[in-house]
Amino acid sequence: MSNSELQLEISPINIGELEKDAQIISKNLSEDNLSKLTEYVLDNLSNLDGGPSINRLEVLNFKYDREEHTGSFRLKFQIDRRYCCSDTESCVNDYLDFDFKVHQDNLIAKTEYFDWSLNN
Repeated sequence: MSNSELQLEISPINIGELEKDAQIISKNLSEDNLSKLTEYVLDNLSNLDGGPSINRLEVLNFKYDREEHTGSFRLKFQIDRRYCCSDTESCVNDYLDFDFKVHQDNLIAKTEYFDWSLNN
């Protein structure tokens, strides 16, 4: 399990459009960013049974401070698992809370994963 920080850079970004539709963040994730996100989440899961995958990305709680050029958002996603031997599937929703800064037309977002599973 990794507890390191994840950083994603999204560019080009138009902050005016982003304030109107925060889903632009999830729609504009490059293949590289999507791979980094998936790898980061999977590295932080307590188990990898069922071959987990990340789907249904949605941006919530978008906030932006125009004076400071900083903000935050929540990236909600679904972790899908398929257990071939028992022919069952499961899914669970999870999220990452990002803080970001905007520099010119680049959005640089950082987060740390919190493991909600009980291990006692």
